[in-house]
Amino acid sequence: MYIIYFHPFLQEMMGLTYFMLDQSRKEAEYCMENAFSTYLKIGSSGQQNATRCGLWWVEMLRTRDQNKEAATVYFRICSEEPLHSAVMLEQASYCYLLSKPPMLHKYGFHLVLSGDRYKKCDQIKHAIRTYRSAVSVYEGTTWSHIKDHVHFHIGQWYAFLGMYDVAVAHMLEVLACSHQSKTTQELYLRDFLQIVQKTGKTFEVLKLQLPVINISSLKVFFEDHRTYASAAAASVRESLWSSLEEDIIPSLSTGRSNWLELQSKLISKQYKESNICVAGEPVKVNIEFKNPLQIPISLSSVTLICELSPRSDETNTDAGNSTIELQKEEELKSSTTMGYVCVY
Repeated sequence: MYIIYFHPFLQEMMGLTYFMLDQSRKEAEYCMENAFSTYLKIGSSGQQNATRCGLWWVEMLRTRDQNKEAATVYFRICSEEPLHSAVMLEQASYCYLLSKPPMLHKYGFHLVLSGDRYKKCDQIKHAIRTYRSAVSVYEGTTWSHIKDHVHFHIGQWYAFLGMYDVAVAHMLEVLACSHQSKTTQELYLRDFLQIVQKTGKTFEVLKLQLPVINISSLKVFFEDHRTYASAAAASVRESLWSSLEEDIIPSLSTGRSNWLELQSKLISKQYKESNICVAGEPVKVNIEFKNPLQIPISLSSVTLICELSPRSDETNTDAGNSTIELQKEEELKSSTTMGYVCVY
C-alpha cells in the first residue's frame, strides 16, 4: 500500500488549475481545502501561505456566486494579529451582504467584530466606519442591546477624536435604555455627561429622551374658572361653555344695517369660531413626565416655550411670536410624575 503525499503548495496549484479549466468544481474545492488546512497545521510559519491560499479560494467561490461559503473562508483566514483579522472580518461581512438572500444579521455582526479589531490596533477611524455601517442594520429592529453597543462606542470614539457634537448625537440614542441593567444605565449617563462637559461650552442638547414626555397626556386649559373646579369640569364639551358665553356676545337684529351693526356681526363670527379669553388670563398646561431608567434623574429648570401664530384664514393680522419661559425645580425620583405648568 502506497500513500501519495502532495505538498500543500502543489494542492493549491492543482485547485487553481481545476478552477481555471472549469472541469471539476468538487476537485478544485477539495484541493484548496487540503492545502489551506495543511498550511494552518504548520503553525505561525504557514500563516502567510494560508492567507494567500484562502484569498485564492475566496475568489473562486465568489466567481461562482457562493458568497456565503466565501465569508466562511474569510473567517477561517483570521489570525491573532488584530489588523489582519479586522480586514478579513470586514470582507466576510460584505460577502454576507451579497448573499442571496442577504444575511443582514451576520453582515452587521461581522462589521461589529471587525470594528473591535480595528480599535485594538488603534485604527479609530476604521472602527467608526465599520460601526456606522452596522447602524443601518439595527435601526428599526428589536435588537436593542447590540444597537446600544454600537451607538455607545461610536460616541466614545468620536469623543476621543474631539468631535463632541457627533459624539453627543450618538450617545443620545442610548440614554433611554430601559431594557439595560442599572449598572449599564449609570455608565451610559455618566459618559454622556462627561462628553457634554468636555465641550467646554454651553451645549444645547436636542432630542434628549430623558425624561420621556408623554405627548398624549398633554392638555392645555384656559381659565374660564374651570381650573378652580374639579378635573371633570375641564373635560366638559366646549359647546356647553359656548352656550353660556352667548349672553356676552352682541345680539343681531335684521332691521338695522349701519356700520356699527356690521362691526358687531364680525365680532360675533370671530367669537363663535374661538374660545373667549381675557388678556392676562392664566393658562394651565398639564403634561406627564416618565423616568424610563432604574436610576433617579435630577430634573431642573423646565422651560415651556410657546409660539403664537395667526389662523390661516385671518388676514391683515399682526401676529407676533411670543416665547414664554417658566423655571421649575423638580426632582424626578419616581417612574412617573405629573407636571403642572401655569403660564401668565
